[in-house]
Amino acid sequence: MKDSLKPKFGLFTALAMVVGTVVGIGIYFKATPVLVNTGGSESYALIAWSGGALLAIIAGIVVSELASMTKDTGGLQSFGEQTWGKTFGFMIGWSQSVLYTPLILSIIAFYSATFTLMFLGWPITLTNLMLFTYGYYIAVNAINFVSASLAGHLQKLMTLLKLIPLLGIAITGFFFSGDSSGSLNFSGASMQHLPAFIAISTAMIPVLFAFEGWIFAATVAKEIKNPQRNLPIAIIGGIVVIALVYVLFTIGLLHVAPGAEYAYNSGEVNVFSAANVLFGPQAGKVIQGFIVISALGVLNAFSLYSIRMPYSLALRASFPGSKALTKVSKRSNIPTYSALFMNIWTLLLISIGFALYAAGQTQVFDVFGDVPIALFYIFYLLIIAGIWRLRHTRPEAKRNFRAPLLPILATLAILGSAYAVYGAFFAHPYYMLGSVVIALVGVAIYKRYQPSPETTHNSGLIRES
Repeated sequence: MKDSLKPKFGLFTALAMVVGTVVGIGIYFKATPVLVNTGGSESYALIAWSGGALLAIIAGIVVSELASMTKDTGGLQSFGEQTWGKTFGFMIGWSQSVLYTPLILSIIAFYSATFTLMFLGWPITLTNLMLFTYGYYIAVNAINFVSASLAGHLQKLMTLLKLIPLLGIAITGFFFSGDSSGSLNFSGASMQHLPAFIAISTAMIPVLFAFEGWIFAATVAKEIKNPQRNLPIAIIGGIVVIALVYVLFTIGLLHVAPGAEYAYNSGEVNVFSAANVLFGPQAGKVIQGFIVISALGVLNAFSLYSIRMPYSLALRASFPGSKALTKVSKRSNIPTYSALFMNIWTLLLISIGFALYAAGQTQVFDVFGDVPIALFYIFYLLIIAGIWRLRHTRPEAKRNFRAPLLPILATLAILGSAYAVYGAFFAHPYYMLGSVVIALVGVAIYKRYQPSPETTHNSGLIRES
């Protein structure tokens, strides 16, 4: 299969793609859980943010080498196939379709609803949360069904608007010194309930949720001009910019109230109340409105992405229902059954979340965000180990970009990923075990319904000669 992807992106475009892919709304609802997990320790929280940024940078550089080798545009599933074979690749695609994407959609829809209620001044009751969560998810997907082009135009607008509240709170908060501000000290260690090693580890997954997206930026490695120079600059520069904004954002929140207040009074002290303190009630309300718009923009983007995941998986492998999942509507150019499957499955997971929420597990949607990130860091560390292995098994393969100091970087990325996954298992052992079991079900399905050679001969993967 002839490779049609040519280098066309310069340094500035590549840098903008990294920032645009990674920056979402996770910072708005994960800043407090990071402080909760560190017991209110401001120093531990900032270490977690810095560590997450460093891990994303290192992993991004290593994975970019693999991305520069592939002739396929299959993204993460393709990376899995190249490193450890088609079974592993299918397990990643399966997990993206049934766990990662629908669970991320669930938490984004939930917090879109939460932010809206806070913006309107309505009580955050179960009924109101369900009303807006279901309503937003159904409305966004209805737009995607009716007009993909309209959804695309909305996404461009919302991408620009989402930076306004983030930068506003980060910059204003950093210089804020009002009466409600406590001095920023780092004596929070005395408030710890867990040893530092465990506390920072459990805080890493919420941090990595906010940095998620770096691996998608690495997938365009083959299309970047002068990749050996521009790709590491784009990844390092982009994530450093994001990390600085995130750290400034966290410091801005800590100027409004000590970390312990966010940890122990998270229902009362939050980003919205911090916006009111920083900007006053009227301007704070404007910032809150931008946060709501940002949340809906991310929900729209993930919905556009999600409805194509089962379709992409079905194109690459045979399993029950795959024939229907590959059908595309002539009118809307959308994989109809793929979209229906994802919509129904996501709504079911949202319903399970609300059932647990009603039973008293009010942090369940935060867990819905942590679990898929931790599961995929297991995949990331295996892919990174596989890239290291390919240096020895396929040294002759063309690489448009070679990660410098690969043994050192790969080791650091693997250890960092394992550290974050350890924290997730410590904090949510049953959820994590369940996610691993569901991922392994994908292996059983693939083994039972292995695709025929005709199905996969045009996949475009690099093969050994």
